[in-house]
Parts: sequence; C-alpha cells; structure tokens
Amino acid sequence: MSGDGYLKRLPVTAKDISDNSNWFYRPKSFSKKEWEMAYVEQRAYKRYNYVAPVTYEYFSTNTYFGAVMHNHCMGGMCFETNYAIPKGVEIYVKMTNYSPDAAAPESRKGYRAEVRWCQARRAGDPSTYRIGVNYFEPVLL
Repeated sequence: MSGDGYLKRLPVTAKDISDNSNWFYRPKSFSKKEWEMAYVEQRAYKRYNYVAPVTYEYFSTNTYFGAVMHNHCMGGMCFETNYAIPKGVEIYVKMTNYSPDAAAPESRKGYRAEVRWCQARRAGDPSTYRIGVNYFEPVLL
C-alpha cells in the first residue's frame, strides 16, 4: 500500500477524540440500557451497513492509505483505518472494487469528503480509528 510510511501517524489526544465524537456522549445519570432505550439517532439519510475495502488520500497528495468501509449513506460513510485523521480535513476516498455495474457505493470510483469525526477503536499495536466523513455533494444510491 503506497504511503503507509510516508506520513507520520498524526497525534490524537483523548480531548481531540471527545471533541469530534459528541454523538456518542452519554450522561452519567443514565445507565447504558436506559440510554439505548431513550436515544433516538437523528440522521439526514438512511444508513446502510456495507463492508468493502477502500483507500483514501489527503486530497490531491496522491499518497493512499488502506482502510475498510463499514457503512454508508447518501451523505457520507464510516471507515476504519490505522491512522487518525483530524476533523475538517478534506480527503478523497477511492473504492477498491469499483465497477460501474456494481451496487452502490462501489458504482463510483471515489468520493471527495470532509472528515466529521475520528474515534479511537482499539489501543495497542496497531491502533485503529473509525472515521466519519460527509461527502461534499450527496450521492444518489
């Protein structure tokens, strides 16, 4: 995979992650079960679970990093990678299994997007991060 050693891993602190991931904040007065029962997810578009290999680049750098997409919608996607990406960064996500005859999202070569959140998933070696992005233009599915 091109670029895995090119850019150093970006430093991410617990504060950066909590600032970028307010959507999962749970007040301590609620138990996990109470929170799950009361929490209503508000989304602009219906989300579809879909696992597929992708690569991404910091926009126009031509250095790609490997990742795995976990879900998508008309407005964005979530993928997992070994590198943290700061909120607000513009990236290009390329579909590894692109085919014009494939089902969405693999019917497009790629998506220009902005990082909306970054959440640490697993500590240790290697660390992984879930990245949520919004497309610059909604995509018809």
